[in-house]
Amino acid sequence: MNFVHRIAGEPILDSASGSTDRNSEIVDTRGVAGVALVVHFGAVGGAGTLKLQGGHLANGSDMSDLHGTSTSFSGVDANAVIALEVGHSQFRYVRLVVSKGGNTVAESAIAYSHSADSEPVTHAAEFFGIHFHAPAVGTA
Repeated sequence: MNFVHRIAGEPILDSASGSTDRNSEIVDTRGVAGVALVVHFGAVGGAGTLKLQGGHLANGSDMSDLHGTSTSFSGVDANAVIALEVGHSQFRYVRLVVSKGGNTVAESAIAYSHSADSEPVTHAAEFFGIHFHAPAVGTA
């Protein structure tokens, strides 16, 4: 198997620039050993933090901060990438929280769920993965 068949991708935070704090879409961790929430930055106008929250309700109404997951993105360059990973979550649902401290920051995020109970995995409708097995040289 390969990345496309073993790792489920799901866009969880559309690309946007602004100073408003943002919560990502909620990620369901049922049936996977872990999930990496990967944030890609565009322009970064100042310091802020990322953290993870977890809960048991699909609507996110019981989300609480996950201990030790807060990380600063102070001084990161445009096009920097930060990955926060949860393994064997105690909560069925997790999400990413971007706190910008009033600064203008551009960011987007994708969740990669891995080590699924069954493979191949199913991707979100917005995620496209194509596997090429031993392609030969020639016209693409």
